[in-house]
Amino acid sequence: MRRRRDNVSTQRSRILKDTNDYPAEQYYLDAAAFVVVCALADHEAEAGDPHRAIETYEQLAKTAAVTDFEDAPRLSRLYEALSRLYLKTGDPAKADSTKARRVQLWQNWNRKFPNNAFVLHPDRSCQPLDVVALTDFCANSAFQCRFPL
Repeated sequence: MRRRRDNVSTQRSRILKDTNDYPAEQYYLDAAAFVVVCALADHEAEAGDPHRAIETYEQLAKTAAVTDFEDAPRLSRLYEALSRLYLKTGDPAKADSTKARRVQLWQNWNRKFPNNAFVLHPDRSCQPLDVVALTDFCANSAFQCRFPL
């Protein structure tokens, strides 16, 4: 099974390279290329190469094009994964710095949307109920969502 995942990962990264989507100067967080490169970093970490995964995530973090609120959960998850990898590889200072960037991300959004349930509880962003919270947030604010409600 692991060999099959290695082949799929290799194929996906090859496709991104063939289409000049990887590496890129900029990644939009809602684009397929961002999702595939995150999956590649996850795969590298699971395959026993956390240093390579860190390189991939760091490149994504440097080139992430944060355009609106919908990008916040994706960037937050990237910071979380990167922080875990720093801890795994014995670099607690970088892990703490990355955690601080994640906290700052949500604090900035909390200033824009004070006391919003979705912003105050970003760790629940993977749970189905938070989709409801995000939908309610979009429907009840001046914010314009890019996805249909």
